[in-house]
Amino acid sequence: MTAPANLKGSLLNQLKRWMILLLVVLQALTVISILFFSSLANESALLSQAQKILNGATKESIRTTEAFLDHAYHEVSLTSQLFASDVLDTTDIDRIESYFLNQLDQNEAFAGIYLGTTTGDFLYVSRDATGERGAFRVKHVMVLDEIARTTLWWRDDSSDRLAMTPDPADRFDPRIRPWFQDALAADDFIWTDPYIFFTAQSLGITAAHPVRDAAGNRIGVIGVDLDLQALAGFLAELDISESGSAFITNNEGLLLATPTMLGRPTHDLALLSIDAMADPISRKVLETIRTASRSTDKRNAAGFTVGKTRYISDSMPLQLADGEQWLIGTYAPRSDFLSDIREGDQRNIFLAVGILLIALLIGVLLATTAWTPLELLHFQANRDQLTRIFNRHYLMKFGKRLFNDAIAQDETLSAAIVDLDHFKQINDTFGHAAGDAVIKEMAQRLQNASRAHDLVARYGGEEFVMLLPTADSATAQTVLERARDDLKENPIEFHNRQIPVTFSAGICEMSDALNSMEPVLNTADRALYRAKSEGRDRIVVATLPRREVTPEETEAAPVPHDVPLPNTFA
Repeated sequence: MTAPANLKGSLLNQLKRWMILLLVVLQALTVISILFFSSLANESALLSQAQKILNGATKESIRTTEAFLDHAYHEVSLTSQLFASDVLDTTDIDRIESYFLNQLDQNEAFAGIYLGTTTGDFLYVSRDATGERGAFRVKHVMVLDEIARTTLWWRDDSSDRLAMTPDPADRFDPRIRPWFQDALAADDFIWTDPYIFFTAQSLGITAAHPVRDAAGNRIGVIGVDLDLQALAGFLAELDISESGSAFITNNEGLLLATPTMLGRPTHDLALLSIDAMADPISRKVLETIRTASRSTDKRNAAGFTVGKTRYISDSMPLQLADGEQWLIGTYAPRSDFLSDIREGDQRNIFLAVGILLIALLIGVLLATTAWTPLELLHFQANRDQLTRIFNRHYLMKFGKRLFNDAIAQDETLSAAIVDLDHFKQINDTFGHAAGDAVIKEMAQRLQNASRAHDLVARYGGEEFVMLLPTADSATAQTVLERARDDLKENPIEFHNRQIPVTFSAGICEMSDALNSMEPVLNTADRALYRAKSEGRDRIVVATLPRREVTPEETEAAPVPHDVPLPNTFA
């Protein structure tokens, strides 16, 4: 019986060795697969967040550009109405000049404002680019006996006249200028093509509008000059990424604004064309974005490769008041957002090798121990079964850590409690299956509206809690307003039926007096109650209590009661 017993033992040992080897191989494959798919998932998440950053920068550029242009549009329209109603008269030069000076003082984006008449008279008030004689420069051309007489004078910040001098060599005639002729031909508001301002040697455009008197007779054209350097300055301040940038072009491919134009004089309009750019990489990037955007009149998010560099971009068209169209775009190399994760992947590879070496030592133990899907158990313990977002258990456990981290790092943190309005009515009208679908979709909408490091959890029923590290109450309100706007623009549907869904929310920002999770949530809950009692479908920010000052602090350094609570991060 010895030989069979030895054979049986040998087979068992071989089987155990194969099992150990198989487990080590499985673990190696598991670690490699986790690293690979985790890297893909992280890269996808980061690129999705990067696309949101680009889209946010594009939308902000659109809003700023629209406001920049609208001021000039409304100014020339209003001024033409003032002439038509006899509030302004072409014969009252002093009053017109005073009005122009006032408009320049109120609108820093205006480079100049002027009136040209059908008789050849011209009044131009502009900022003095040199600043040598005064804040404002005035040019007046008066035609007498078909002879143009030009006079120049300057005014300081108080509008006091500093100097006056005739300029007999100047025979400026507004009637031959493109802005004058185009506005009269259109008999309506126009934007001129971009051109180089003579004095400042910078790129600009003119808003022009025909002017009529009270009797309806044409008397001239009013114009406002806009220096596009202001838009270049705004684009330079956008925080996109290390190498990211933004630009504005017109339909002809002329660069109207980009950070590289800031403070740089321009002598030749042709040099501002995308095709004429000296940098071939930037030229290819901008041309690729323009080409992709021509296929749509809405937002265009694109990825492309130039040379060996992969880019992501976002662009949107901007329709001007006279029908012309500009393109506003943002772009950045993918590496700007993925460099950290690539470094993390290298560290993970070294870590995986170490894990595999340790696995060789504990292989026998793994061969005789049941494998427990800890990750699955952890997921089930911390996730809500319906919505798959974090549950109340995880919120109470991890939320305390977020508050402790905020205190340790001297940062702020805001909490929001969100409750669906009239949820019972949704269940009664559409059924409980629809109610579950609404809760699931609402959880996803809140996740989409939140920032990457925010915590969104289901608190119970139709109630959710959001913890927003580094966010003050204003930032938290912006996040929730984004979710409200999303519900209004994209209503929730169930079985091809739209379900009207709104929510109420209360927000509380942590402070010296409220520096732990429970009192902050309680205060946010009271703010939610206020939102409900005030009519629902609204967001209420809780008023923070003031910290009581001890007698010792009062004696040492009295603190005024109106000192606002600190807010470290905007």
